[in-house]
Amino acid sequence: MREGVDLAPGHLLRQQPLGADVPVGTFRSDGWFNKHSLKAEEVDVPPGVENAIKGRAIDTMRRLGRIGPKGTEDITGDKWRRPPLSQEGCP
Repeated sequence: MREGVDLAPGHLLRQQPLGADVPVGTFRSDGWFNKHSLKAEEVDVPPGVENAIKGRAIDTMRRLGRIGPKGTEDITGDKWRRPPLSQEGCP
């Protein structure tokens, strides 16, 4: 499974894991979301892929200051999630 990553306007980051070069889901700072007729609840990727995507999202949010440095915030479970920047008034 390949992974495409881009910085989408108002989203901070958007990742699309690919299976056979076809997106299987779209992931951003608040987790999986509906896009391009893909439904968040239908995303089916191996746990290792999902953990890698989540790790990349957390690393990106740390670099941008949306999550504090390692060890300074509890990001267990879903506590790492942040709303998309567009919901925070950013273009």
